[in-house]
Amino acid sequence: MSSSTTIGHHRAATVRTGRRSAHPSAVAKNTGAVGRQAPVIAAASGLVPTSGIAANAATPISSAPRRLPPFATPLLVLAVAAAWIASVSIGSTITVDPLISRFAVIIHIMSLVLSFGAILLLDWVGFLWLTGRRRLHETSRLESAAGPLIWGGMAGLLASGALVHPDITSPITQLKLGAILALLLNGILLIPFMRRLHAMPQGTRFADLPRRIHVRLIACLTISQVSWWTAIVIGFINSAIRG
Repeated sequence: MSSSTTIGHHRAATVRTGRRSAHPSAVAKNTGAVGRQAPVIAAASGLVPTSGIAANAATPISSAPRRLPPFATPLLVLAVAAAWIASVSIGSTITVDPLISRFAVIIHIMSLVLSFGAILLLDWVGFLWLTGRRRLHETSRLESAAGPLIWGGMAGLLASGALVHPDITSPITQLKLGAILALLLNGILLIPFMRRLHAMPQGTRFADLPRRIHVRLIACLTISQVSWWTAIVIGFINSAIRG
């Protein structure tokens, strides 16, 4: 009796031990399943296509930027449009001292170099991502670092542009002012779009994105470069005419 009882207890203990040891493995399996489903959850935004999820499932998702309030983009558009109108209005109606005007030209050129240099580098890295030569998180880090330089340079362009007394009756000057406005609006409208793009998995490739996003990215890149080069070339032509 005592021998059989001992064997029975031993078997019961073995069964109970086996049941306990099964729990950690089950938890590990469930945890792994949740981890593999993370890119699927991220695809709920509509920007991550299902065709690219399998390839990116093992890639961790980059830290998602904070979403802007719905009213933020319209307010920013109004703000930059108002700043542009103020700069053009002041520049066309107020004549400053020649010394101040020369100083404003120096600030104008420095702001142009600062902002356009950062934009050129950012657009180039973005183009390399489009061709598959850079990862998405590289463009995100660069944009975060270059943002203050770009917008600081644009603010300097508007402020100094109001003191150089542009000839707004000239068609090429009007074209330059229109190009600057296009740059400002293009940059503002890109902010919420790029935030959603950088919230995708780090391994997301340009080829994985839907066609509508392809068109939008290429259009924004084209607007940026065409507007910048238009403003720069016309600025040099105006300087040569004045000089």
